[in-house]
Amino acid sequence: MRTTLNLERCTLNFERCTSNMLRIFIGLLISLSTTIVYGQGEEGGEIENVEIEIVKEKQITMPKANRNFEKIPPRPADPLAPSMTYDFKTLNFQAPDYNPVVKPLRLKDETLSKIYGNYVSVGYGNYNSPFLRGSISSKRNAEKSYGVDFFHHSFVKGPVDGKNSGSGYSKLNAYLQGMGPKVTANIGLNFENMFNHFYGYNPLVEHPLEDKIRQTYNIIGLNAGFTNTRTADFNYKLTGDFSYLYDRFNATESEAGLHFNSRYEISKTQGFLFKGDYFLVARKDSLIDAKPRHLFKINPAYQFTIADRFRLSAGLNAVVENDTIGKNKPIHIYPDAWIYTDLAKSVEAYAGITGDFEKVSLHTLARENQWVNSNIDIYHTNKSFEFKAGIQGKVARKVSFHVGTSIINFKHLYFFDNSPLDRSKFNVVYDDAVRLNFFGEAGVVNADKVSVNVRADYYSYTMNKLEYPWQRPQYKLGFYSSYKLFDKVLLTVNLLSQGGARAYDYQLNKVVTLKSALNLDAKLRYFISKPLSAYIEGNNILNSKYPIYQFYQARGVQVSAGLSWSF
Repeated sequence: MRTTLNLERCTLNFERCTSNMLRIFIGLLISLSTTIVYGQGEEGGEIENVEIEIVKEKQITMPKANRNFEKIPPRPADPLAPSMTYDFKTLNFQAPDYNPVVKPLRLKDETLSKIYGNYVSVGYGNYNSPFLRGSISSKRNAEKSYGVDFFHHSFVKGPVDGKNSGSGYSKLNAYLQGMGPKVTANIGLNFENMFNHFYGYNPLVEHPLEDKIRQTYNIIGLNAGFTNTRTADFNYKLTGDFSYLYDRFNATESEAGLHFNSRYEISKTQGFLFKGDYFLVARKDSLIDAKPRHLFKINPAYQFTIADRFRLSAGLNAVVENDTIGKNKPIHIYPDAWIYTDLAKSVEAYAGITGDFEKVSLHTLARENQWVNSNIDIYHTNKSFEFKAGIQGKVARKVSFHVGTSIINFKHLYFFDNSPLDRSKFNVVYDDAVRLNFFGEAGVVNADKVSVNVRADYYSYTMNKLEYPWQRPQYKLGFYSSYKLFDKVLLTVNLLSQGGARAYDYQLNKVVTLKSALNLDAKLRYFISKPLSAYIEGNNILNSKYPIYQFYQARGVQVSAGLSWSF
């Protein structure tokens, strides 16, 4: 059975429609219940399909609401009665003074670090060789400084006939310096003593007495000077010196010098330099009367920069002298020009030409060769032309290097030649020569742990009259190093070598080549404390019996030990 219920359209409000729908729903339930019971009775319980269709055609619409955005005005306030009045009065308040008791923090006086400016070193070694070195000086004084330096090292015995080849060197130097706001002045006094023996005789034939062959040089010197204290546009230094030499025989020599060095800085790239030197030398010997020898030199130069890359120096050397050897004029003028340029940040190349006179005196020769003969001829050396070029710089801040070459045209260059009458003494001979020199050096420094320096030189001489450059080496090699093995152990190792020197043997009437020298030194120092250390040193460790000059053999292995104290 199909029953269709049509709900009539309701125009009432929402609540009435809901009530009607509820009533219809209840009526439907009662009708269905009656139908189902009735059907079961007639048909035996079979339920027929019944479809109920509810059609909803009611729509509910709501009117739009109107929103009010006006603010509610505040309620008017009634005035206060009576009205309030304000009366401002000045209030004076005075508090009593308060003096707080403040205890400032007291800092301890800073302790100045101790300066070990003084030191003494003493030692002793084989060949009966005492050693003494020391320095005593003032400390922490901004206005003056003074001190005394002393040195002594001697060998009672030597390589030939014991005491007949003993030698030694001593020096004492005292100085005083005063520093003012504008000028710094200094004065010094020194004394030197050099002694040796003419042991170049033939020990198979001769046995002279030690006192007969002993030679001693004593030199007393005085120097003074002053310079500007602070660096300025114009910087200068003026010094003067005097020394007097006398030997164990009859030779004496006085030497005085006056030296001036200045620079006027025009700008950072321009400057004017002026140097001047004057020497007065007078020597007297058993067969030579005292005669003054003058040597006056001036060297003006102008330094400037081109294109921010090339630094140049243009000047001249003017020399006036009165030596009598082979000269036809007393005045000599040489160019003095140099150019420098940077190849890299710390690498510089340079080249230059110049000329000059080198002072030669008995002072000069005695320090180089103590076995020179009496009454020898002495003349200054004229470097009539010199060309020099090279490259120098640093790599990685720890490695420095310098390589280059030079060629010099010498006039009156001196050489040592054994005397035909006494081979233990040397005459001085002169000749014109051209010397070519190739050199190279390098250094490595690693803080205070390692320091190594190496230099090598090669010389080639073209002589005018002499057959060879007598007694001068053809090559030189030097190796200098120091190593901090531990915190308290320092090792120094030095190696010196030279060779290729020739000499003339008048007994054999032929030219001989001197044996090459190879000298290895080592020194080990142990720091017991900061001011105190002990050392042991070995010289010529390889025991090389090389000649210093012809017939003058060097000492063999030398071992010494000592203590050093700083205070």
